Amino acid sequence: RRNQLEAALNDINMSSEADEVTVIVYGARHLPTKKKGKRKYSVIFGVGHSKFRTNVVQDFFGNPDWNNESAIAVDNPDKPLLLIVTEKEEILGQISLTLTDLPSAKSGRMNKARLQPHKKCSDPEGELLYEAWVSKTRPAGDTLSLQGSSNKGALKKLKGRLSHSPLLKRKFGGSSGNFS
Repeated sequence: RRNQLEAALNDINMSSEADEVTVIVYGARHLPTKKKGKRKYSVIFGVGHSKFRTNVVQDFFGNPDWNNESAIAVDNPDKPLLLIVTEKEEILGQISLTLTDLPSAKSGRMNKARLQPHKKCSDPEGELLYEAWVSKTRPAGDTLSLQGSSNKGALKKLKGRLSHSPLLKRKFGGSSGNFS
């Protein structure tokens, strides 16, 4: 009976994918401070084309705190969640997280991860403090979620293309293009 329950739970997990990810960027520790004076740090984060940036925090010691929470619409669940730490426009390193590895609920536990190399920074220093989880799911393969406003435009465009399709006009008759 227990194996059947585990199999059923796996089927449920396999049949859905991330539609929205929530990220809390708490802060960073031990970032490089080679220049004297205040450094201006921020984090660019997102999935696919959806990108956000924390506010810019000035810090003398390379330990900025942001405490920034954002919900990110996922347009492609195969893309990773990227968190890129910057000082002004210089990239200091990144964290890359596969969406399928994220928990499905807020744990309340802050993660601490060493910055990973980025194509513009091969030897990163420092750690990022964050929390991330999948806050909404959709059926697997359902890339046209009707909840997102950006998808309404895509659906309207698709409907417009279908209304001009000679094949569909022959099959359904008429030229009204009303396929609703």
